[in-house]
Parts: sequence; structure tokens; C-alpha cells
Amino acid sequence: MTEARLPTNKVVFVALIGVSAGLTAFDETSLGVVLPTLREDFQTTPAATHWVVNAYLVVMASLVAACGRLADIVAPERLWRLGIVIFLVTSVAAGLAPDIGWLIAIRAIQGIGSAIIFTMSVVLIGQVFADDERGRAFGIFSSLVTVLLVFGPIAGGMLTEFLSWRWVFWITVPPALLCLLGLRLPAGTAPHVRKPLQLDITGTVTLTLGLAALSIALMQGPSWGWGSPTILGLLAVAVVSGLSFIVVELRLRMPLIDLALFRNKAAAVSLMTLGMAQYRRVGTSIYLALFLRDGLGFSPFYAGLALLPAIALLPLSTVLIGRYADRFGARVVILSGLAAIGLSTAWLALGTDLENYWVMLPALLVISCFAPAMFGAPRKAMLHTLPAEHHAQAGGVSVTAQMLGSTLAISVGSVLLSMTGLTWPIFLLMALILAVLWVLAYWWLD
Repeated sequence: MTEARLPTNKVVFVALIGVSAGLTAFDETSLGVVLPTLREDFQTTPAATHWVVNAYLVVMASLVAACGRLADIVAPERLWRLGIVIFLVTSVAAGLAPDIGWLIAIRAIQGIGSAIIFTMSVVLIGQVFADDERGRAFGIFSSLVTVLLVFGPIAGGMLTEFLSWRWVFWITVPPALLCLLGLRLPAGTAPHVRKPLQLDITGTVTLTLGLAALSIALMQGPSWGWGSPTILGLLAVAVVSGLSFIVVELRLRMPLIDLALFRNKAAAVSLMTLGMAQYRRVGTSIYLALFLRDGLGFSPFYAGLALLPAIALLPLSTVLIGRYADRFGARVVILSGLAAIGLSTAWLALGTDLENYWVMLPALLVISCFAPAMFGAPRKAMLHTLPAEHHAQAGGVSVTAQMLGSTLAISVGSVLLSMTGLTWPIFLLMALILAVLWVLAYWWLD
């Protein structure tokens, strides 16, 4: 028996929120090939240009969980529209930025809009679609996000080379405006039911402060000196904030992040896999792009084109791996994905050390085939092992884990690049972490 098609108005609805969420992913992958040009135009340091990406990611990582709580008291559609407006205004402003400091500050504000957009998009799917429609709705949503993710590097390279890096920000304005003006809740959608405010302000503040302090310390340590009072003070703030966050979250009945989830080994390793999947994706899109530009002398356009094999097969492999997870189980898919991505990342370390793109090409194609195994399957494994009452919280924590992986990728990669001047240690460290994670997954997943 075939499934009934989604009504046209619902397809249009999920397409618009899928595009809006995809724009936040586009803003991650498109900037890797742009950073050397920003460094030249603004006459600034590599670490400063890395903050153009990390300021955005730190804010997103800190706020996605809090945004989910806000949806209890404010209609998700209104919050989504607020996120789009913030994203639109900051996209225009980023393209007009007169110096690197302004651009970093604007990107941090843009992270607020992106956190709202992505979180509310997921909430809106749950509000608009019935249980028997959500699988198809999430399929459309994920496909659109993936397409814009794939389009990021090549678009960033083309715009930077043939127009200006400023157009990398401005190109997102028309589709974002279309989403804002075109979105309508389908007829028959259940009205929003306001719930009591359960926002964990203390948790949000300590998480944001700790992440920001740790990121600044890691990224500026090589230039400011690891023993300088400023760096030591930032590390102390990061430690105190992190410990305070843990204490607060363990005591609250409705915490920002339910740390009890980590007591379940299968859930814990699934969350770590999601975080590492994002770590690998962002680290590759940023630092491999920098290597292609600075190490191999590729133009922005050819650097974007050279990154395409790492993501070109994602739309197809996402579908196939989802089917394999249903057929063979999440454990087999996760272990296969970790092994394939880990070996490919180690191969990238060799290719960057040899300074040969053609050596790296097979690894990029393997990554394109197996990357989805580290995204969909861990969510499946986590939901399978947790009771139903924890599924909503697990969904929010999984997004936070991915955002944390993103910001750590930029921070740690920046440290290694500053200290060694080489790219291969970044990929070698990724491969080692993936190897450790494979062992944990082997023992902890059922």
C-alpha cells in the first residue's frame, strides 16, 4: 500500500522552512574558501578570520537548546520569523562590514538568528505534520538542507573570485526574504498552546560564557602566549563556567541539557558521534579549503570545486544509508561509517602532507559516501535506547552536540595550524578521535 502524498500547501510549507534552515548550513560551508581573501582584504591574522566562522558557531551552540524552551511560551512561527529577520539584516550588514572586528560582531548576532531558525524549523514540523506525515516532511527538510550545504563551497568560491566575498552574504538575502514572505501555516494546523516558562537562564549563561572563554583562549593562545595572564584567566573562566553549568544542570528539574542522558552508554556514544560528525564536517570544509588556497595555490573558484567530491554524493548516500540503517540496524551503519570516515581522514592527513590533491581525492569521495552514517544512524540508535518521554530532550541535546562539535573544530584546528603551520596534524587528530570513538561504539552500542 503506497503512502498518500503530502498536500501541496504542506509541501510548500516544509520546502520554505527547509530552505531557511539550509541557509544556516550554507553559511558554514561557503566561508572556508573565503577566509584567505578576508585575511588579504582586511590585512588581518588567520586567527581573526577564523573568528568570522567561530563567533557564529559559538552563539548557535549556546542558544539552540534555549530556543527550544522559548517555543513553549511564544508561537514557533513568530520565533521563526524573528530568526529570519535577524538573519536577513545581518546578512546585509556582513556584506557591508568595513573591518574584521565589525564582521565578527555581526556574525555573532547572525548566530542568534540561525539558532532560532534551525530550532524552530524542527519544532514547526512537529506542530504542522501528523505522525504518519513527519517522516516524509523530515525527508524533504533534510534534502533541502543537504543541497544548500553541498552548494556552499562552490558558490562561495565562484562569488569570491568573480564578484566579491561580500556576495557570499548577500546571496542569501533573496531566498531568506522569499521564505519570510511566503510562509503560511497550513489550514487545520493545531494552535500553539502556551506553557509555563521553563527557561534555564543560568545554564544558558554559564554555557555561553564557558564556550566563549574556551574558544578565545584556544584560538588566541599561540599569539598571546599560553602563559599570559589573559589566556590563563580565560581558561580559568572556562573551567569555572563549565563546572557551574554541570552543577546547575544536575540540580534542575527542567535543565537546558539533561546530563542524565549521558548515563545511558548508547545515548552517550550516539551524541559523541553526532558531535564528531559535525567536528569532521566543519573542520574539513574550513581547513581543507584553507590548505587548497594557501598550500596548493588554488583560486577561490577551484578550491570550491575541489571540495565538491566530499559532499557531492550526500543527497544519494543520505537516502541509501537511511535504508541500510533500517535494514541492518544503526550499530552496523555507525561502525562502518566511523571506520570509513576515520581511514579517509587519515588519508587526507597524508595527502595534505604530500601536498597532492589527487592523493586526497579518493578519500573525499569515500567521505561523501559514508558521512551520513554519522548523522542519521546515531539519532536512530539514541531514540531506540531511550524511553519515549526523553525523545524530545534527546533531539534538542543532539543539535547542541553538533553545534559544540562545530565550534571545537574551529578552535582546535586554529591552535594546531597556528602552532605547526601545517594542515595534516588537524586531520590526523580527527582520525585518532574517530578511532577512539569506534572502540566506544563497538562496546556501548547494542
